[in-house]
Amino acid sequence: MPPENDEAPIAQAPWSPLLAGEEAQQAWSAVAELAARFAAERPEAFLWHANAQGVLPGADLMSGGAGIALFLATLSVVPDYEDSLGVALEYLDQSIGGIEKESLPPKLGFGYVGIGFAAQMVGQLYPELEVGNLCEMIDRALLRFLDQSESLDARYTLLNGLVGIGIYALERRGAPAGTALLERVIVRLTEMAERQPGGCTWYTPSHLIPVKPGSAPEPGRYNLGLAHGVPGVIGLLARSWAAGVERPRIEGCLAGAVRWLLAQELSGEPYALFPKWIIPGDEVESRRPAIPAWCYGEPSVAACLFLAGRATGTAEWEAAGLRIARSCAQRPMVGTSAVEAQFCHGAAGPAHILNLLFQSTGDPLLREGALRYVRRILEARADASQGFAGFQSQIWVGGPVWSGVPGLLEGAAGIGLVLLAAITSTAPLWDRCFGISGID
Repeated sequence: MPPENDEAPIAQAPWSPLLAGEEAQQAWSAVAELAARFAAERPEAFLWHANAQGVLPGADLMSGGAGIALFLATLSVVPDYEDSLGVALEYLDQSIGGIEKESLPPKLGFGYVGIGFAAQMVGQLYPELEVGNLCEMIDRALLRFLDQSESLDARYTLLNGLVGIGIYALERRGAPAGTALLERVIVRLTEMAERQPGGCTWYTPSHLIPVKPGSAPEPGRYNLGLAHGVPGVIGLLARSWAAGVERPRIEGCLAGAVRWLLAQELSGEPYALFPKWIIPGDEVESRRPAIPAWCYGEPSVAACLFLAGRATGTAEWEAAGLRIARSCAQRPMVGTSAVEAQFCHGAAGPAHILNLLFQSTGDPLLREGALRYVRRILEARADASQGFAGFQSQIWVGGPVWSGVPGLLEGAAGIGLVLLAAITSTAPLWDRCFGISGID
């Protein structure tokens, strides 16, 4: 690890639009249609009623109103879209009301932590808006939660566990309880780590793995995806180290986690591929390459390694992340990332990760890879009357169903933010909730 200092060693490069000409116009058309569709809906009704396919947006960040608010607030800083702020605040207000209405848990993805994150982002975009009271209440609730012994149940992940709480806490460092909250998360994560000869990792036991009704329990595993696994921990530990929080506790654990993750790269493959997970005793599953996506696969691994390298000034980690990202930029599109536009496991996740790394390095190969995935998003858009402003995602409602999904993780709001990042010259803040950015 590098010598201690309190500043990030490398500043982020200026952001520049990825798209130009007709492609930029197509992206602007899609963003405008999304904004109009969200404005036409009334949040108080839209957020609480399932559509014909059974999609219930709700209040949370990844599937509900808080994510929609994040998209609209981000759009509102663009000239001619200032009116989007008022609509964003309507969605955010309804989501805040949903914390009690839906009895939301302490989770970033699908709980009240994510609503706090969205409010904090709106407050950073518009400091004159009062978001402090809500976030202070969330801070206190999370401190109480982390002080309870029953919260130590191995839920360490970004979407549903400690990593997600830590991402929120990083944004709250200027608040009275923010650093204390982050310190507690780091202590818990490092205590839960499993030290192995090959490094440091985290285990997900069988009882925490969801299964479809009627299916047998899934075996426990070591997860290699950003959404549910070790890459999310690496990104959080690295950002916390850069912030000067719990450095002695983080150093050995972070270095061990990077070493363990890199050791899982599949050998004998034409590209830098990683499995979704390692299941002890199951060599077939543990060697099955993941599709390239945000939730799993090489974009997920590349993003966290590059972030860790930049955060700590460790050139070896940054180089490993770039090597894997360049491989992803050249790999043929496969699986859902070749079919769907959404962020989680569609084209939008790799598009934004590759764009983010291009903006940070100027690497033309990463730019070409990002363009390839952004073009796939535009190709996936149907007539605006179909799906949600022309975008559809495949969801599970007793079986796979194509539906217009409004949310951030698997729907239109996330797609809109990725397109917005590809056509504007402002570095995004919203992507911090996905564990792929945040080095100031």
